[in-house]
Amino acid sequence: NSKKKPTTATTLATSRSVSQACIKPTAVVDALNHRGQPLDCRVVLDSASDACFITASLVNQLGLKKRKLAEAHKIQGLAEMEVAATHELVTLNLRSKVFPDQTISVEAHVVQKITASSPKVPIDKTSLTYLPDLGLADPEFNMSAKVTVLLSTEVLFLVMRPQIIRGTPEQPVAVQTTFGWIIGGGRTIHNQPKLQCNIVSSTLDQQLRRFWEIDQGHTNNILTLEEEKAEQHYTQTTIRREDGSFQVCLPFKEELPTLGN
Repeated sequence: NSKKKPTTATTLATSRSVSQACIKPTAVVDALNHRGQPLDCRVVLDSASDACFITASLVNQLGLKKRKLAEAHKIQGLAEMEVAATHELVTLNLRSKVFPDQTISVEAHVVQKITASSPKVPIDKTSLTYLPDLGLADPEFNMSAKVTVLLSTEVLFLVMRPQIIRGTPEQPVAVQTTFGWIIGGGRTIHNQPKLQCNIVSSTLDQQLRRFWEIDQGHTNNILTLEEEKAEQHYTQTTIRREDGSFQVCLPFKEELPTLGN
């Protein structure tokens, strides 16, 4: 009789996810240092922020003078939850790269980090052919990069100009500003889908063996120090005699308490 092959169980799990991202309007501008010399910096224009912010690392690069606030400026997020607090303020001068004669000055709170790189993943812009080729505030708006300055709602509406270019309702919008064309909005931008596949294969025998191993649990005995000494004593002193019997030396407790007079 031929032996039966062990039953094999195979489990296959697949998941498919599509990354989605909404474009946040960014611009690459000249940040002027304490000597008036320019340094490239990437700003995000936030339509829901009451204040401007700058990273401490950029402040150090520019050599800007920091001013201590009389009291901490609390930063609130969703549901009025306090997410951070700032203690210093700087005056920041920004110059447009597209319109070099345009400069703005803002008061910015100093923070360690503004946000994660934006966008989180690169965005395919091949379908965005309606966007202008020249004069973009951020020529690489679709590529993930660090943001070092956040400009407030007040600044956003200060630099906006009336020209707007739209695609379909799902596509982002181009808005002309002092910094050039900023790109933002759109419902979602679909990136390259990610497919994950996990496969596990094992025989029924392996599964049963594993089940009993889990069911039995740990069988190691945990001995006290006194029990360990007793076991060591019996191991070292027990001998087997010629008639087959065993000779055992009884252990004695040491350091017995002394009797009184």
